[in-house]
Amino acid sequence: MIAPPRINAADLPPEWIAERRAIVVRDGHATRAGRGGSIEVQSINTGAWLVLQLPDKATQFTTAEDRDAVLRQLQGYPSC
Repeated sequence: MIAPPRINAADLPPEWIAERRAIVVRDGHATRAGRGGSIEVQSINTGAWLVLQLPDKATQFTTAEDRDAVLRQLQGYPSC
């Protein structure tokens, strides 16, 4: 089985982050840092934590710093 590719924060278009941020706010999803460089979003229906699908079928960032930077933006904090 081939592992999904990893992605850098710089590879994410600002529009992609803004669209996901709008969904998180609109639907009231909780978000958190997941294992292995992923971001997890809590389902409002089941309460289960699900890995956020990134562009190009990626599920993880190349570094924890990249993940944390995007997570801060999804949670409404300014990027550093």
